[in-house]
Amino acid sequence: VFASFSMSQVTQLQSVMREETVRCGDVVWKKGKEVCDSVLVGDAELAFRELPDASGVSDEDLEPFRAGALLVNVYALEQRLPHEMTLTAVTAGTIFRIASADLFELLDHNPGAFIWMRDALVVC
Repeated sequence: VFASFSMSQVTQLQSVMREETVRCGDVVWKKGKEVCDSVLVGDAELAFRELPDASGVSDEDLEPFRAGALLVNVYALEQRLPHEMTLTAVTAGTIFRIASADLFELLDHNPGAFIWMRDALVVC
């Protein structure tokens, strides 16, 4: 998604990212809480806690999200919906949070990225 960004857009994105260190087991998003940000995975690994218990889940679905994965649900952000699953850190490391208002401001200036993201939950 961000590969097509200009240097000024990349700089704008970097300016709104909030770096956070997580430990193994830390909750990044809690089921039932309002969706209020997106997460870019740094060197941590993240996974949805309830996913192993869901039916029809493949082994590939259970792989943790690694460096460079962007976890975002644009529709849920817009509608202020609750998270459907709990996202936890599988390994310690760094993540980058992007607040919803900052993400929407960025997407307003890059409609191509908005169109590409709007129906996706995870962008890798």
